[in-house]
Amino acid sequence: MIYLKDRVSLILSLVLLVAMLSIASILIKVLHLKGIDSLTITVGRVTFATLLMAPILIFFNKEESPPISYSIVGISAISGIILANHFLCWIHSISYISVAESTALVTTTPIWIGLISLLLFKERLHPRFFGGIFLSTLGSFTMFLSGWMVEETDKNGMGYLLATAGAALMAVYLLIGQRLRNKIPLRNYIFLTNFFGAFFLLLLFIRNEPSLRLLSIDILVLLLILSLGPHILGHTLIISVARRISAIFVSLIIVCEPVGAAILAYFIFEENMSILATVSFIFVIFGVFLAATALENKRP
Repeated sequence: MIYLKDRVSLILSLVLLVAMLSIASILIKVLHLKGIDSLTITVGRVTFATLLMAPILIFFNKEESPPISYSIVGISAISGIILANHFLCWIHSISYISVAESTALVTTTPIWIGLISLLLFKERLHPRFFGGIFLSTLGSFTMFLSGWMVEETDKNGMGYLLATAGAALMAVYLLIGQRLRNKIPLRNYIFLTNFFGAFFLLLLFIRNEPSLRLLSIDILVLLLILSLGPHILGHTLIISVARRISAIFVSLIIVCEPVGAAILAYFIFEENMSILATVSFIFVIFGVFLAATALENKRP
């Protein structure tokens, strides 16, 4: 009976996780259609998330923990700025290209993690990783090609570059976190990076002299849902689920995000993809899955 309850709990967690991750791009698209710019959306998402995390951190840090060194705080600040730029690039890409294309390209983070590990840290990777690179590169190339074959090619190109940059930035953020895993508790690292990311974004926001005229109650509610759902609950579930199931299933969840987002965008926004774009989407997703599973089978 206990085993059955665990399985039911895990299945519900997986369903909720895919839903939380998939609706992020949908909420962002809705905010764009309401006239909210990318910087405002990013500021709202990260700032609300930081404010919501603070009481959670205080609750779990009731017991005294070892002090965090200034150097770790400094590295966390840099990582937070990288995280902020990841969100800014990805959110801005959705204003240029379709939800499906944007989420597919930003999900290539495992590819970038493997490449950085190979080039900078000289880690040996499973041959399957290079198959994943080939498929994802082929898919990305055909996606770019399909974008150039329609009108507003400059906007499409910018959207593809922004989504790809978002994936690369997230890879750097995760690799920094991996290197600090024995030096700072995970929840402290997540809070610090979000805090510094929010601070950086607020400085940009103030510098651009924004108009707060469009920030109505319904917009603030959407930003709050984006922060509480995909940002906090979604990423917390990733950490929780990753401890209970194999890396292959975690990788499968990663690639379910763009699939779920594409389906929702089709029904909500009537976003259609050409045959070439659909084929490229499948190549990218399958390539990411191969690369992500290969990262858990690094060669000694």
